Amino acid sequence: MFATQIYWKDADVISRLHALGGGLVTEDFTTAIAKALAIVATTTGNHPSGTPGYYMWSNTHRYLADELKPKGWSMSEPKNMPVLVHPKGHFRIVVSSGNENTGVKDKTPSNKREKGSAYFEAISVNQAGFSGGGFDPTSDEIPTWIFLNYRDEVTGGVPIELSLPAEIAADGHVSRWAERIIFEAYLPGGSGKVSRTGTGNDKGGDAAAEATGDLDIPVERIA
Repeated sequence: MFATQIYWKDADVISRLHALGGGLVTEDFTTAIAKALAIVATTTGNHPSGTPGYYMWSNTHRYLADELKPKGWSMSEPKNMPVLVHPKGHFRIVVSSGNENTGVKDKTPSNKREKGSAYFEAISVNQAGFSGGGFDPTSDEIPTWIFLNYRDEVTGGVPIELSLPAEIAADGHVSRWAERIIFEAYLPGGSGKVSRTGTGNDKGGDAAAEATGDLDIPVERIA
């Protein structure tokens, strides 16, 4: 058993993304979320009830791909699971909705809904790598990271993190993580604050407000 490595302070997040390679920066993920939220905001009460969730998932993937493909990332859909593959094939990223613990340092998040066989197979590769002495860089079986987001109906915030699952339970939910890279939570409209520590005010980042791209979406970083 190993402890989950958690990166949540701004400098640590930047450093870990740089170490992962592929040109990853925080803005790749925050931009994807901001643009996906803009699409979700176009839904009305006349849309089917599952539309906002589908729009959030599919457009987060789309806009993350827009950020990463110019850096050499590629897309693949093994068993209908859309992923973005590192330019050197070191790992891949899949987008998923998370539960209420997403983006909270002191709690253990998971995927919101149970996953099917493609996720089980992907995470079993991770699990085997952690328990069996590492990953074979020449193999097609590469680690899978999950880009989690959670739309908090209470605060209006959208906590997000890029995390590396280590185990998945029989019910299709990730039960343990090897690493968690926790980003600033989005707060559309600038209403309230969402803590990354789960213990009140977050001291992991600065308090500067940011806007992403040319979208008119107010975003407040966690204080």
